[in-house]
Amino acid sequence: MKTISTKEFLEVLPNLTPEDVIVDVREVEEFENEHIPNSLNMPLSTIGKHVPMLQKFKNIYLICETGGRSSYTNEVLKTTGIETIDVCEGLASLKDAGLSLATVVRPN
Repeated sequence: MKTISTKEFLEVLPNLTPEDVIVDVREVEEFENEHIPNSLNMPLSTIGKHVPMLQKFKNIYLICETGGRSSYTNEVLKTTGIETIDVCEGLASLKDAGLSLATVVRPN
């Protein structure tokens, strides 16, 4: 399993290409509350159905709140032959480092 620290991820983030994807494995409600801009929400509970889509990317960065779910998701995807990069300190650490997050706005 490849891991990346908060500091390393913040250095990589501005240089992501269309071959790279950030996958947020938290549940939908958590993602809607706050997430990294341009990340995709693929909850751990449904990750299996996203395998064909994920196979198209060169670098897959997994993120969750504190690193537990992303680490587990890495192990699940590894069984399908997909290699990922676990942002091991999670979204909480990125927020502490000052990363601006997005929210989903729903009409009233």
